[in-house]
Amino acid sequence: MGAETDFPADNWLRATGMRTAAGVAAYCVQNRTPAELRQFCSRGASVKVLAHQGWSNFTLLIENPRPSPKWLLRIKRKPTSNHAHLWSSYHKEEWCHRVAGKVIPVPAIPANGVGYFSLNILPNRAPIEFAYMVQEYIQAESAQVLDPATPAPEFLIQLGDISRRIHTIQGSGFGADFDNHSGSFSGASLQQIFEQEISQLEDTASYSLGSKRLAERALGSLQLIADLECESRLAHRDFLFNWGNVLLNPGGGIAAIIDWEFAYCGPAFYLETGAMLYALLRDGFPTEERERRLLWFLKGYGMSERVYRSQHATHVEAFLTWYALKAVHKCQAAMQQGTLKSEPWRRLFAERSIRYLRASHQQKHSKALVRPKVRQTKAA
Repeated sequence: MGAETDFPADNWLRATGMRTAAGVAAYCVQNRTPAELRQFCSRGASVKVLAHQGWSNFTLLIENPRPSPKWLLRIKRKPTSNHAHLWSSYHKEEWCHRVAGKVIPVPAIPANGVGYFSLNILPNRAPIEFAYMVQEYIQAESAQVLDPATPAPEFLIQLGDISRRIHTIQGSGFGADFDNHSGSFSGASLQQIFEQEISQLEDTASYSLGSKRLAERALGSLQLIADLECESRLAHRDFLFNWGNVLLNPGGGIAAIIDWEFAYCGPAFYLETGAMLYALLRDGFPTEERERRLLWFLKGYGMSERVYRSQHATHVEAFLTWYALKAVHKCQAAMQQGTLKSEPWRRLFAERSIRYLRASHQQKHSKALVRPKVRQTKAA
């Protein structure tokens, strides 16, 4: 119900291109090992594209001769200047692994596990710069073997408990961008971040909702976030619905949470819950199913439905509005840049987001989720 299923041909073409490029990178790392990686890639090591778990893009498995350990190597080409914040994302993930490892299972990061190197891939061309992240390889299947369209109450209850533990971690600063030099997130305050978001999404809101009145309501939801007084707490934002980022123990239970690229410091419960509900909306799950999964998550989190409805639902709905507006904004940007043809799912996600935004903000009190007439499980 997401990009992989709605656009299988386009997704296959994109994934095939990624695997081919990753294969070239694996060959170069094995046969022209950069000095920065030699402590992880010993003589006689095999380097290949990791073909399982939930990883994507350039993720390689380094298999050293025994008794040396196996390592998982992620590499990212130096981004263009307008995405310069992504250049430090591995430093953010390293910080997340270090602090989250105290409360939940995550792969270990070795000393010097994050850094930069250059590779001469093409003759007579300048070396290509990469960032890298090395982490412990955990021999486990990812939860992507589960069917996301099939309800999994016990699994979602487990994820709710994992989320609660992650959200106990206090950060420094706000937002998704991480400053490696200070060891903190770059935003000075949530208000500063969302005042910028309101300015950036003003035209998107008018386009999405088709009327000034409804656009003002949607932007009012973002103002509600900007006015929120909260501590900076860590949220993962990409495992409650992307089950590929959850590794499973062979005998049951969760072995590790991986891929912290989208981690964010702020009002963690609202960020996490809003991201889950948006992803279910984006992937075409009906209101009743989104509501049912929310209740299972709340049960694992240790929050009753009554407390959620009375104290937190309005802010979660505000974050859901933000995620939906961002999806429309990304589609608009792809249209302007001429890249929408290679990512056609962005149009579908934007259409679903627009339908949601119009329906929810036409209601007097901006209720994002209509309670279904189905039997509900009472949350703890």
